[in-house]
Amino acid sequence: GIPSVVDQGLSGFLIDDPKDSSDLARRILQLAADPQLRMRMGKYARQKVVQEFSWETVCSKFETVFDQVIRESGRSAT
Repeated sequence: GIPSVVDQGLSGFLIDDPKDSSDLARRILQLAADPQLRMRMGKYARQKVVQEFSWETVCSKFETVFDQVIRESGRSAT
């Protein structure tokens, strides 16, 4: 997973060493054996995506960056 997107143990698992197949296998088996963990992680991940990556949120973040660039470019032009 991508550390900036996955909250370790909450929305998924991060594997420290991608070459360590035993760690990946352990996490897969953990998820396979625990339906409540899968549901909890899935709900948390969905909530995070809706809050942080909805069109409204992403557009608002872009608008903030664009506004800042416009303000800063206006200051340097004078």
